[in-house]
Amino acid sequence: MNYWSIIELIYDDDTLNHIAKHSVTIDEVIYVLKHSKKIATRLKGNHYAIIGESNGRCLVIIITRVRGNAYILRTARDCSEKEKRLYARKFKR
Repeated sequence: MNYWSIIELIYDDDTLNHIAKHSVTIDEVIYVLKHSKKIATRLKGNHYAIIGESNGRCLVIIITRVRGNAYILRTARDCSEKEKRLYARKFKR
């Protein structure tokens, strides 16, 4: 089972406005979490970076675990060139 597809994603209007500044939509975030091949990396504490694709676009999603399978969406943005290479090496051989 794809763990990231069953999480409860928590976000508000401020978060949606923030990711919109990066030209990312909530639909793209949800697609990456539910359907994309992804690389998940634990950062400090309960923070995670998820790298995945939506419509051929490489995205990085930052989320924070708050309880059980509930995570707060912190931000989402386009992958850097380094992140794109990492993703391509793992999934696009």
